[in-house]
This record gives sequence, C-alpha cells and structure tokens, in this order.
Amino acid sequence: MATPDIARLKTLRAFLATRPEAETNLARWHCGTQFCTLGWATQLPEFQQAGLSLVEETDGYEHYYPPHFGHSDLGFSAGATFFGLTRDQADYLFAPVRIKAEPGFEIGVMQPSDPMGLSDKAVALHRLDTLISELEATHGQA
Repeated sequence: MATPDIARLKTLRAFLATRPEAETNLARWHCGTQFCTLGWATQLPEFQQAGLSLVEETDGYEHYYPPHFGHSDLGFSAGATFFGLTRDQADYLFAPVRIKAEPGFEIGVMQPSDPMGLSDKAVALHRLDTLISELEATHGQA
C-alpha cells in the first residue's frame, strides 16, 4: 500500500477552502465552471506538474473529462494513486453527494459521516478534514 500524501491533501483542502460555494459540485464535473473535490485537484498547478490532469473521454454519446494520473489511472483510481490512498479512502473522499439518475430525480449518496444540510463545498471540506485527521493519527503529521 502506498503512503498517504497528507501534504497534498492539505494543499487541496486549503485551495478548496478559497473557492466560492457555487463552484463546488459533488454531483458531477462541469468542465471549467464547477468541479468536484478531485476535479479541483486537477486545477492546481503543482498537481498538474506532478501529472494529475483531466482527459477527454467519450462513451459514444457525450464527452466527459475524468481525472487522469499515471499510465492508465482514471477517475477515483487516479485520485487514489495520486494521493496515496486506498480505494475505499478515495471513494469516501471523492464520491458524489448526489447522482442525477434521470431528469428531476436524484439518488442520495451521502457518506454515513456527512453532516446533513450542508453545501457541497462544506461536505467536501468535512470529508477532507476527517480523512486528514485519520491519516495523521495513523501515519503522523505532514
């Protein structure tokens, strides 16, 4: 298992804290206007220099831009590898708050520890704070 990069997580947390509420959307990526937690990570110049990016993909119907890192890691796997997390930790940190299943209908995907009634940005910061605290307790301070 890779060593968690707590310093990178703290850098992401500090950056996300500066973004306006309306620019964080945990439901999906909105290329260039709103981002999820991992999408915002791809916008940090130091993370881009380290190889984290958005790449264009298509499913035959629409284009989308998942995070990419390394030779083949996409999406949450890219985030797990980049930040040195397990897949469960990456899922906790990057999973959406809600997923639109069809127009007008949303499926909740709240994590058990997510506070209710918060903005997507507040939920993202809460998850980062929780994970950073847990990692520091088991791996030491960054």
